[in-house]
Amino acid sequence: MSNIAVIGDMHFGTKGGNNAFLEFMYYWLEEALKRMQIAGIDTIIQTGDMFDVRKFMHVNVMFATLTRLKPLLKKYGIKDFYVYAGNHDIYLRDENEICSLELLRELSDDDLEFHIAIDELMTFEVATGETITLVPWLNKNNQDRLLKAIPKKTDYVFGHFEMVGMPMVPGGATCEHGLEIPAFAQYKRVISGHFHTVSEHLNCTMVGTPYHLNWGDTLDGTHRGFWVLNTESDTFVLMENYEFMTLFSVIEYDPEETYDEKFFNPYEGTLVKVIVKEKPDAKHYKKFTEQITKAKLIDYKIIDNTIIEIEKVEISEEVLSLDTLSALNVYIDGQADDFEKDAVKKLAKHFYLEAMNGSK
Repeated sequence: MSNIAVIGDMHFGTKGGNNAFLEFMYYWLEEALKRMQIAGIDTIIQTGDMFDVRKFMHVNVMFATLTRLKPLLKKYGIKDFYVYAGNHDIYLRDENEICSLELLRELSDDDLEFHIAIDELMTFEVATGETITLVPWLNKNNQDRLLKAIPKKTDYVFGHFEMVGMPMVPGGATCEHGLEIPAFAQYKRVISGHFHTVSEHLNCTMVGTPYHLNWGDTLDGTHRGFWVLNTESDTFVLMENYEFMTLFSVIEYDPEETYDEKFFNPYEGTLVKVIVKEKPDAKHYKKFTEQITKAKLIDYKIIDNTIIEIEKVEISEEVLSLDTLSALNVYIDGQADDFEKDAVKKLAKHFYLEAMNGSK
């Protein structure tokens, strides 16, 4: 076992358990498993937030987990699936004990074992002699205990960490609190889930989500996927997604294009953003809007850049692609200078991080 596949936050059950998203996630997983099988990989580490909703699990998500996950992993030769608690996997904000990952214990058998770390570290040795330590979600009640328990001589530390200085979303704000990367300098690598964009600094890698979960994620393009850790050569490589491995598509309205039912077939089952830069022929544009309404899309939205600006507010593609926190900061900066903008930004960031961590 020198090659280990690493998958970031999967968020099964996102968008209120939306079945189109769930089907896409299982489609993505099978495509990834095909590539793992070719590479001879039989071990996966999932970096937390395997499930999306802290307080409950939608029945379709539970059913898929119990009936589809195990056969799919076994089909492609996976023998060991390691997973540890992320903040979205736990029911209580500051206790890990009640955790949705317990569901996976029912799936282990002689050919496929699910190894689950919920409120204790898990350390194991690989065939090449290196050791890996899995650290579940750190809360105010377990953080000191778990961090002190990490073996000093372990080679790789996996976690679901908030790391200072690492970007939280594509092109957006960096984390200003949490763990300091230099504190982990003694380990070969620190590999973490939690933040949804890929980033690397010193010996720390944030693996990001394996696929796009929202329009902001599409800023990363195909720079998502699963990772391969080779413990023999100490390499960590991102196996990037193919272009078709996304639910998000962009169409630029073309007044010269013939828009009929066949045109939208490739976009079936996806979310579509339409960018309109010009519409010289009103009848042509009306036909386009009629056809897209009939198309079998999850959803669509039209960004009409031909609309006259109102109150000097310009809606651009750049602004629309901003993550939530950056968009809030842009809005705050645009207000009159009669209040403490930095204080308001700090408060906005506090509430944003509370929401991001699934806290209530």
